[in-house]
Amino acid sequence: MKLKYCPNCACMDIKRNANGTEQCTRCGYIGEMKEGSIDEINAARKRAVEGSKEASGERKLPTNRDLRERLEKLKGKKDENAEIF
Repeated sequence: MKLKYCPNCACMDIKRNANGTEQCTRCGYIGEMKEGSIDEINAARKRAVEGSKEASGERKLPTNRDLRERLEKLKGKKDENAEIF
């Protein structure tokens, strides 16, 4: 079974405008929509999410070890509001 989806974000929620063009309701993409199986759509969605993470420069969350190391570096430092022991 072929389903229509947005080539930009892989969303399947598409509306038809009065002038006959199709528009994605999630990202606002206007143009020709792709058709594919649910497996193709899921793969496109995964690529879209990975691409957006890379484009936004999203970093992974720091681990407990990273946080402990940062706290160790701050020990003994103080400013007018706080002192770290």
